[in-house]
Amino acid sequence: MAYGGDKHVRRHANYTSGTPLNVDRILDSQVFLPWIGGKYDEGGLSGKRLLVVGESHYGSGAVSADRGFTRDIISRYVAGKGGRTTVFYTKAARLLLRDRDADREARRDLWNRISFYNYVQSGQLKARGGIPANWSDYFSQLDGVIRALEPNLVLLLSKRLWSKLERRLAAEEFPFDVDCHGFCHPSGRFRYDTEIPKVEAVLGTVR
Repeated sequence: MAYGGDKHVRRHANYTSGTPLNVDRILDSQVFLPWIGGKYDEGGLSGKRLLVVGESHYGSGAVSADRGFTRDIISRYVAGKGGRTTVFYTKAARLLLRDRDADREARRDLWNRISFYNYVQSGQLKARGGIPANWSDYFSQLDGVIRALEPNLVLLLSKRLWSKLERRLAAEEFPFDVDCHGFCHPSGRFRYDTEIPKVEAVLGTVR
C-alpha cells in the first residue's frame, strides 16, 4: 500500500460536511472513509491529533456499499439528526471530554476536533454481534488510516478489539510518535465513573 508523504495532504474541510480535501487519494483501499473534523489538524483536542476507532457499522448490505457512510452519519449527528446512532456518539464524546453531562454544543465541538474510523470494513447485520473471524484482514487498512492521518493518539473503543490488536499495533513502526490505547465500548457494561479516569490519564501521556 502506498502512503502519501507530503504533509499538505492532511488538509481538511469544515466538519459539517466531514469531507477531507485531499486525504481520500491516499486512502483508496478503504470501504468506509474516516470522519475527519475540521479542527483535527488545527489544534485537535487539547493540542493532540486524536483518532478514535470503533468496531463496525451495522445494518443492511447497502451500508457497506457507501464509502461516505461514516462521514454522513457523524454529519447528521452533529447537526442534531443522529437517530438511533445518537447514544454511541453521545457517550463517546462525553467520555473523551471527561464530562458525563457535556451538552450538545460541547459534543458537537468535540467531533469537530477528532477523527473517527470503524475497524471492520463491512456492514454487520447485528449490533455488537462480535468481531468477525476475518478481523485480521482489516489491519492493513487501519494501518493506512493511521499513516495518512498521523494522529498523536489512537483510542480503540472496544476492549475485545483492543485484545486482538494491541500487540500488532505495538509492533508496527510508524514514522511519527503515536500512542495507542483501548477502552470499553460505550454501551452494555460501560460506566463513566470507571472509564473517564482512564481516559484522563491517557490524554496526559501524549507529547
